[in-house]
Amino acid sequence: INIHFKIGNVDAGSAATNNSGVATINFTVPESLPTGANTLTASAAGFTKNSQYYAPSIATANFDAVKAPTTLTFQIPLPASKVVEEKDTITLKGRLHTNSPEKTGVSNRKIIFLVNGQPIPHAMTNANGDYSINWKVPVGLIIKDFISAQFEGDGHYLSAPEPSQIDFIIKHKQLPPATVNTQGIHIQGIYF
Repeated sequence: INIHFKIGNVDAGSAATNNSGVATINFTVPESLPTGANTLTASAAGFTKNSQYYAPSIATANFDAVKAPTTLTFQIPLPASKVVEEKDTITLKGRLHTNSPEKTGVSNRKIIFLVNGQPIPHAMTNANGDYSINWKVPVGLIIKDFISAQFEGDGHYLSAPEPSQIDFIIKHKQLPPATVNTQGIHIQGIYF
């Protein structure tokens, strides 16, 4: 006997019953399924077995769909000294995934970055949940800085606990020494 399953209005597939009359399917809950109360429906068409007719049957069960917990990883490939120079470009990258055993990547979600608590441009996760952006270190940061990444959650996923912030040190670029000559101040070939 084939049992057909639906979750809400979503077709979840069919499975044949075993010798005990139990049908089992594996189903990945889609993001389109709303959180909160939902209904699972199992139905079997009428059939004849050993000259006996069995009428169609339907059974339902209610369950609550909840937001999935997530994990956010974050890394910056920095030199061992953790020293970067102003105007250097560094890569901010990581992965957003569910806490399921498969650690399924969460796609198309915004990852927010904060430097010393101030926002900088964000990244979006790809189909595998990976994200990566290049960030140009601005002039004027303090010498010791920190950067953090966040996923704030949405209608289907809980916010991720923040990974450890990453500390780094800014090496301020030094202006070349000024020399005075008869034509004014000279800084490496530039005259004022």
